[in-house]
Amino acid sequence: MAGGRMTGCDDIRERLLAHHEGELATEERLQVEAHLS
Repeated sequence: MAGGRMTGCDDIRERLLAHHEGELATEERLQVEAHLS
């Protein structure tokens, strides 16, 4: 059941963490995009 757990809770947690980190790292993303473009 560990595999099913990875697909469910961990996926939601990763999305929440990614969204939270995204808000904190908005400036970082802009800098990276500026370098790429």
